Amino acid sequence: MKYKDGTSIPIGSLIFQLKEANIDLKATSFDWLAITPDGTGKRADFQAQATINGVGGYVARVVARDLPSGDSFSIVVTNAGGTTVLSASGTMSGASIKVH
Repeated sequence: MKYKDGTSIPIGSLIFQLKEANIDLKATSFDWLAITPDGTGKRADFQAQATINGVGGYVARVVARDLPSGDSFSIVVTNAGGTTVLSASGTMSGASIKVH
């Protein structure tokens, strides 16, 4: 996730797979991005329009933390009516988060 020079809409990619629940979430566009200090690391908060298993109409709000002690994330996904359809959080294993 980043802002391209001279733009106000962030760009990047988000793919979140929850294999146990057969969920494949993909961001189709991003609404906003905020990067802030988080102790000795950094935190990125962002919102994206998304699809789940190819069906649109979802909004994903993500908090990603890039910390020396270990990277973590949380994601909350709502449908068009604002109802939460997915909420997950955890630490990264086998991957890492880079917040610039």
